[in-house]
Amino acid sequence: MERSNYLEEECGQFPTHPSKCSKRAKGFQTRKKQQHEHSLRSHQSWASPEIMRERHAGLYHRHGPHCDTEYVFPSPTRRHPTISWIFYTCSILAVLAMCLSAAAGQNGDELQRYYFELSVREDVRIGSRVGEVRGDRFSPPYTRRIRTQSMDNRTLNSFAVDLETGVVTTTDYLNREEKDMHTIILTYQPSSTMQFVIVQIRVLDINDVKPTFMKSSLDVSISESAPKDYKIPLGSVRDEDLGTNSTQTIEIVSGNNDRDFALEVKTSSNVDKILDLVVTQRKLDYERTQFYTLVIRATDGGGQYSEMTVNINVLDQNDNEPIFNMSKYSKRVAENVTVGTQIIRVQATDSDSGNNSQITYSIDHRTDPEEYFTIDPVTGWVRVNKPLDYETRSRFTLKLEARDNGNSPLLGTAALDVILENINETPANISLRFEPAFPDGLVPEDTPVDTVVAVVTVDNSEIDAARGQMDLYKDAGYFELRRSPTSLELVVSSPLDREKDAQLDMTLQVTDTGFPPLRASHAFTVIIGDVNDNDPVFSQPQYSATVEETAEVGQEVIRVNATDKDADVNGRVTYSLQDGSQHMGWFAVDAVTGAISTRATLDCELSPHPTLVVVAADGGDPPRIGSAQVTISVRDVNDKEPEFETSFYSIKVAENRRVGDCILTVSTRDLLGYCSKLLHTSINVSSLTTTAQCPANFVLALVHPTPSIRRRVCPPEISRSKSKSFPSQTEPTKRPSSELTLAQTVSAEQTSASAFSL
Repeated sequence: MERSNYLEEECGQFPTHPSKCSKRAKGFQTRKKQQHEHSLRSHQSWASPEIMRERHAGLYHRHGPHCDTEYVFPSPTRRHPTISWIFYTCSILAVLAMCLSAAAGQNGDELQRYYFELSVREDVRIGSRVGEVRGDRFSPPYTRRIRTQSMDNRTLNSFAVDLETGVVTTTDYLNREEKDMHTIILTYQPSSTMQFVIVQIRVLDINDVKPTFMKSSLDVSISESAPKDYKIPLGSVRDEDLGTNSTQTIEIVSGNNDRDFALEVKTSSNVDKILDLVVTQRKLDYERTQFYTLVIRATDGGGQYSEMTVNINVLDQNDNEPIFNMSKYSKRVAENVTVGTQIIRVQATDSDSGNNSQITYSIDHRTDPEEYFTIDPVTGWVRVNKPLDYETRSRFTLKLEARDNGNSPLLGTAALDVILENINETPANISLRFEPAFPDGLVPEDTPVDTVVAVVTVDNSEIDAARGQMDLYKDAGYFELRRSPTSLELVVSSPLDREKDAQLDMTLQVTDTGFPPLRASHAFTVIIGDVNDNDPVFSQPQYSATVEETAEVGQEVIRVNATDKDADVNGRVTYSLQDGSQHMGWFAVDAVTGAISTRATLDCELSPHPTLVVVAADGGDPPRIGSAQVTISVRDVNDKEPEFETSFYSIKVAENRRVGDCILTVSTRDLLGYCSKLLHTSINVSSLTTTAQCPANFVLALVHPTPSIRRRVCPPEISRSKSKSFPSQTEPTKRPSSELTLAQTVSAEQTSASAFSL
């Protein structure tokens, strides 16, 4: 049978029973009424013997006895399919038995029976072809003898049989969940033998019903002490479809993160499944989870599903004992505290709820039989109940108890140590005694580390103050306090440096262990003694000065300075010239001031740059020294004239001498030697004494360096000019000069003068 799309056109969904379609309901009711009337007309036509005889031909038949009674078979009920199928089968057997009995009573004629089995999907449209009821021996004129058609009302409204063609068609919408098997019984008597046809039509299931829970939500309560495998009934899940279209899975889809629950599913019928919620944990925990919201989903083979929400309220049980926030408390209390003083508050908590979490505090009487202390049963404040005495008892250890208010109270405990403090009214007495090697606190800076400098004594008549806290202030990191088996010692902790810290004004402070704690302090001074451990250092490593060679004896040339970081005699510096220095006879240095002065006449020509080494020595034993170099430049004084080798020169020059020829060489010398330099030279030609034609211009050339200055006079050209001057290439300076005459006067300024003649 091909699938019908009629209901899809009508409802816009997969074909289902029309009662489940919410669209176009009014039109559907009209069509249903028309179809019912058509079914009645068809039934009446089948009941006519004439028509049945006419349409009997062509139907497949088997011989059987006559049965002229019409039977109506009840359909299986929807609520109890198993019982209804049993009842339905028994009804068919009963009809057959009655027919057989009737046939046996009619002269023993043979009973003939015909069976046809057809099937159709429940979603077909009205008028759809189901199958054919026909055969070679089931043909006219027998069809005209059909006397009875036996169908129940639901089948009568759902199917029709065309007796002429044998075609079975639908006349109404089908619903397998209401009736899944329809039976049509046709009877006819072509002769003396009665025959009947049984047509069974099976309605095939489609997935048109989703699983349905008995309840969409359920609220339950369960004690946290419920044992493992404890079951909570959840009702049933129904799905009237068959096979894979029925319910396939039932599971918890949310709210069961800790896997505290599981589902147990039992099948009670083809359509119903019974659910139980099972506790999987050994024990639920109210303190961990007080409420669960489980979502249970039932899904069929087509993916349709329904959900049920189960709200589980976990009921608290008194299964947790009170717990103090500390297992052991400790409190120090002054012995003179007044009665009624609150000294400490303890606190306990209980994870249960309601009365199970309410706590009452108490003190175990066995740990405080004299009742020196009490505790508030509600707040947990511990108070002093009697006067305390340190000398009588200095420590109490109490056992604290916390009970909840459950039906079976649970107990939690903790310990409390109360330590009495002796009242302290006198601060400690501190004394410090320096070791004999360090009288009056004078400690040499070369004292080794870990050397004991002084011994400290702390005394208090009420308490052992030496066991208190010791602090040393302003020690600059050089000293520390150390406890020895018998005393407290002041020792050197790092190398001393007098140049950095010459005196330390320190304070020793002691905080005793009394109550309240008292402090005492002691001030003392340590003087770090100097050790000659520093060399004198000059202000600069090299000095330089300039002095005229004509300086008088005793004239100060330069003053040097050196310092020493040491103290007293170790830092006192004296100056001297290093033995072996050149020209020590020319200079002297003041041992105290460092002033260097001349002690003899200076001579530039002998030593223009004398160098001295000045030594600075401190007063230590042995002394430490430092040195510096002093360079003195002796400035020359020009107090002597240069001289020519002769005062007059006479030469003859031929007039045909070439320009550039040397005609005369002259020499000069300066008694000052290298301290004097010729700055410039010139030749003056003032006259010509010869009547011959001879050159009037001459050149003076330098041919040898100082101190012997040699000049050459050369005729640059032949001319008869009266006078000519030949300057040198250097600039003139104010120097003593002499003249040299060559026919006319030739002068060499700055150095010396001589006369020349031609």
